[in-house]
Amino acid sequence: MDDDEVQLLRSEEIEALLSYYGEDDFKRSLKEFNSSSSSSSSSSSSSSVSVVDVASSSASALSLLAVDELSPRPRLDGPWFLRLHLHANTIENNMSNNRNNNNNDATLELRLPSDYPLGSTPPTPILHMQNSNNNYMNGTVPIDSNTKRQFLQGLQDDYVEGTCVGIYWAECCREFLLQATAMGLENAETCDNGGRQLPISSEDASVDNNTSNADTIDQEKMITFLPSTTRFHQPIRHFPSSIISNPIYQCKIHRTPPFHPPNSGASECLIAHVAKVTCMEHVMWTLGQLLLCDKKVGKASHNMFAYRFYTSSNENAGKSGGGGGGSGGRSNRLLVSDNDDDGEKGSGKKLSALLELCHVENVLVVVSRWFGGELLGAARFKWIASVAKDGLVQAGLV
Repeated sequence: MDDDEVQLLRSEEIEALLSYYGEDDFKRSLKEFNSSSSSSSSSSSSSSVSVVDVASSSASALSLLAVDELSPRPRLDGPWFLRLHLHANTIENNMSNNRNNNNNDATLELRLPSDYPLGSTPPTPILHMQNSNNNYMNGTVPIDSNTKRQFLQGLQDDYVEGTCVGIYWAECCREFLLQATAMGLENAETCDNGGRQLPISSEDASVDNNTSNADTIDQEKMITFLPSTTRFHQPIRHFPSSIISNPIYQCKIHRTPPFHPPNSGASECLIAHVAKVTCMEHVMWTLGQLLLCDKKVGKASHNMFAYRFYTSSNENAGKSGGGGGGSGGRSNRLLVSDNDDDGEKGSGKKLSALLELCHVENVLVVVSRWFGGELLGAARFKWIASVAKDGLVQAGLV
């Protein structure tokens, strides 16, 4: 493994982190945060949770604070410390509102293996909590250590070799803490490793008094997917459990290797998922499989998709306008097609246009994007379409 390439990628990631969070929130040690805080005792009262043994990590953390004070930049070999503000929705608001209110902050420590980010071993994430009572938002919502440990372990489990994860992991941590605060302890403990609430039955949700019994039964059979963050404007989705759990609707899903667009952020990544479908049940099952069962896909910034298939329709026979053919011709079939941007405006139409241009049918294509911190502009549509076409080729449809 080329050590020079490792150092180059780390340098690029440091630049991205400094650009995204600023020098005030990206440091080499907890001591640097503490020195700028009005309370000199916050580090000694902080509660840290890691996927490693808490007692041993605390001792190790102290040794990691002995860094070269002559250089203000975070070191290439780490550890890296990112301060996460918990009561504002944007980084800009955090920077302006929280300077003198560090009790509402957490700090993510990243301990880097020697071959990161090219190796298969992920960094070790540790959350240092500023509140000595292990509470968030002025002590209103406690989150137990086991829940946090499972969350951090999930980040490591989803790590993909060759991916820079600093920004992505930090935002996942911040969203997890914000969501846990909003939901309270009971709901926080139902969150999975990305801060995304696990599928829940809508029988737990309130039902309008005017709703019929039949509608109530239907609602109780729905499984709800909640995006890991509201930042990317992804919608909440509902899947019928009768479809998700039914093996007759299972489809083989073809996946492309991760693609990192040029001139993008360090953790920018695109993956296409393609399945052959002939009915809406196939579409729903495939989407549910990706969003509910694949933690990495469920935590993607966007999962835009398009589908196109023909289905027989006795009532609409002859309405499709297709030419020729006997009883088995297209004149007796109805084209069903649609698309969804999943917060990436315009991407769904691009995928639909690709399916039409490639003359493919009976197919669902989903492109997952993990935002890397750099805006790609209109070029992102080119890369989305390119990855989607690669998926069609891999599935043998083009």
